Amino acid sequence: MPKKDRDRNRNPNPIDYRDRPPSSLFNTRKDDSSILKFPDKELSQTGKIDLSTKYKIPTTDTILKVWNDGIEMDDNSFIQLEETARTRVVQYIAMMADGHFGKGASVGTVLATNVDVIIPATVGVDIGCGMVALKTNITVEELPDNLRALKESIDRAIPVGSGPSKKQRIKSQWHEDKIPDLVAKRWNEELKEGYDKIIEINPKIGNKNNVNQLGTLGSGNHFIEICGDEEHNVWIMLHSGSRGTGNRIGNFFITKAKEFMLKNYIEHTVDNDFLSYLVDDKNLKKNYFREYIEAMMWAQDYARINREVMTALVYKEMQKFIPHIELTDMAVNCHHNYCSYENMFGKNLIITRKGAVRLREGEKAVIPGSMGANSYIVEGLGNENSMFSGPHGAGRRLGRNEARRIITEAEHKKALADAGVIGNDGRAFIDESPAAYKDIKKVINAHRDCLRVLYILRPIINIKG
Repeated sequence: MPKKDRDRNRNPNPIDYRDRPPSSLFNTRKDDSSILKFPDKELSQTGKIDLSTKYKIPTTDTILKVWNDGIEMDDNSFIQLEETARTRVVQYIAMMADGHFGKGASVGTVLATNVDVIIPATVGVDIGCGMVALKTNITVEELPDNLRALKESIDRAIPVGSGPSKKQRIKSQWHEDKIPDLVAKRWNEELKEGYDKIIEINPKIGNKNNVNQLGTLGSGNHFIEICGDEEHNVWIMLHSGSRGTGNRIGNFFITKAKEFMLKNYIEHTVDNDFLSYLVDDKNLKKNYFREYIEAMMWAQDYARINREVMTALVYKEMQKFIPHIELTDMAVNCHHNYCSYENMFGKNLIITRKGAVRLREGEKAVIPGSMGANSYIVEGLGNENSMFSGPHGAGRRLGRNEARRIITEAEHKKALADAGVIGNDGRAFIDESPAAYKDIKKVINAHRDCLRVLYILRPIINIKG
């Protein structure tokens, strides 16, 4: 946009949001049922050691805590972390051991803001992306001899992938006349009303890929996996988020945050415009902060239900091969790209986790390895130093383009074969090869003050988008 057009759209009486005191939002929203309520004060810390490395960010009062014991962090991640820490609305910031360079802010970042400020880009566009893992009643020895047939059956049952072409769209979502009953039921009963409200307020968010993508995997690092734990129990595990609908919501409000900063002459308070924020202010004619909170919370519900639907579909396919299989009550479904209202450090705050899981004392989470490595079911120790957080996975060691240049197809095939995994070993999946990721064992060990391991899951079948 030309400068003269930008100036014309600016607020002639801008409000200085840089040094505002904490808002009274917590008190004024007690009876607002449409807004998520704050929990009681978090459980006290039980971890007795602090493994974080502390960094003082120049020109700020912010202390950055990084869990990098035995872990190498790339320089670009630290540059992004410094940019995020210098954003005036950020009060606390921590980096998990799986952290790496990301879009706008480093993946693995946990940050706290006042309850009336939010940075949409630090949540990202795959809102509510996360993991689900369910333990079954069968053992590895009861799996069928032909594991590839089971993999192909699951492949056919769940749409995977993404992309703009018609061929990719057909493969990655449900046909309108073939939407499974379970998908239609969950959409109509739990999601449709909220979605209609979102697009009524902001029609540009609307798209056709809403119910059609519920119960579908997506692409990139999203996956479905059949695993076995140390006692040979079989688990169903998968990784996915809010698909195209969450992407539309994320991108729409990232743009609105940039416009808000520009209009109020405060774009200079952030080091890059992806850190632009929205503010809850009764003086604003259109409150994009509240609209974003509503839409983001809805997208997080969509992501959770998306994982639940896919798990049910995988279970149905496994029943065809093992009729006596049943699900136990050991199940974990957790986000790792999301925001929530929380109380810590004696304050009510918005906590954003961009590639991190919440680990309050006793809280369970799923931390996956790469497609050839173990994954972990963990329990939180309630470490307030990490803002009650932990890593969300192994974390990338190589960017996607770099991985495609360095890793050969033969090396990728061998890595999966050596791990004993039936998986996507073609050239198209080289950027997801185990060598592209950090050592998950080192990542878990770096957070031994934040979590304890309950189960270690070895991959048997891995399906990528």
